[in-house]
Amino acid sequence: MSMIDPLLKLQEIDGRIRKSRQEQIDIPERKKEEEARLEAALAVCAEANAALANAQRRVEEIKAAITERQNKTLALKKSQATLKDNSEFKAFNTQIMGLQSEIEQFEHQLLIADDDVVVPRHNAALADAKLEEERKVVDEYVNELEIRKKKADEELEKAMADRAEYEKELLGDPRNARMVTEYNLLLSRGRWPVVAKLHRSECVCDGCHLRQTASVGQQVRRGKEIVKCEMCGRILYDAE
Repeated sequence: MSMIDPLLKLQEIDGRIRKSRQEQIDIPERKKEEEARLEAALAVCAEANAALANAQRRVEEIKAAITERQNKTLALKKSQATLKDNSEFKAFNTQIMGLQSEIEQFEHQLLIADDDVVVPRHNAALADAKLEEERKVVDEYVNELEIRKKKADEELEKAMADRAEYEKELLGDPRNARMVTEYNLLLSRGRWPVVAKLHRSECVCDGCHLRQTASVGQQVRRGKEIVKCEMCGRILYDAE
């Protein structure tokens, strides 16, 4: 077994830790994106329904205006029936005719207003359906994210425990202390992967892609000591 193998195993555990931590970061961001998507659908729906409400309100306003003038007309006709003065009768008749003319105008406006409701009603129905569809998709995805978040938390806890146990096992042999210390130092400096492949054919570090000297390549192939990349400082191992 190569002396690098324990570090590769340690790196595999750290890979699990990194993946779980990244999930913990990514999942809330994805939830925010889904919530924003739903908010956008809600805004479209609200706008469509507001347009429908305005169109319907216009219809009701015209209907109210017609009803008001019809009531006035009836009241005038009742009063007119009791009149004995011809001039007063004619004055009432003029008012009634004026009201009837207004009613005819409002009835024409009502036809137009009724037509104006058709498109907003269609748009509101589409927006409502789209909102329900989006809500269902978002709810399902958010639930999935919650499950993934729980799994990520559990995996992180397990991976951290595995790392602590394995590092303790490695440090049980004093000969491993130096390489574990160097590995942890590189990890703390953000080097990832810490242990990188050295491609034998090109003698190139897989971490920074710098070509290594022939002597570095020979040392790595022998696998009897810790050899670092001359550029990035990653620990190298023979990939072939």
